[in-house]
Amino acid sequence: MSGKYYLTKEAANDIEEFREYLQNRGGESIADHFIGWIFSKFDILSDYPKIGRKRNDLHPGLLHFPEKRYRQNIFYRKTPQGIEITRVLSVFKDYYEILKEK
Repeated sequence: MSGKYYLTKEAANDIEEFREYLQNRGGESIADHFIGWIFSKFDILSDYPKIGRKRNDLHPGLLHFPEKRYRQNIFYRKTPQGIEITRVLSVFKDYYEILKEK
C-alpha cells in the first residue's frame, strides 16, 4: 500500500522542535533516527488510518496514535487525499489543553 499523508504547520513545528531537542541532548545521529522513525509511523498510519483511537472529545474526526519509542502522540485526521497529521506532541505535554486551545 502507499497511502499519502500531509503535515500541518503545527505538526512540522512539533517535529522540528523535538528533533532540535534530541540533537542538543544526543547528537545528530539520534535526531536523524527520530526523523526516519516518525515518518515511518506516518507511512503506517496512512496505509492503515483506522488503527488510531478516535478522539472526538478533542475535535470531531481526530484520531490519536501513541508512538512509544520516542514517546510522541501523533494526532491526525482522515481526508479524501490520505491523512493529515495535525500534531506530534510529547507524552510529557498536556495534549488535552494544547488541542482544546484551537
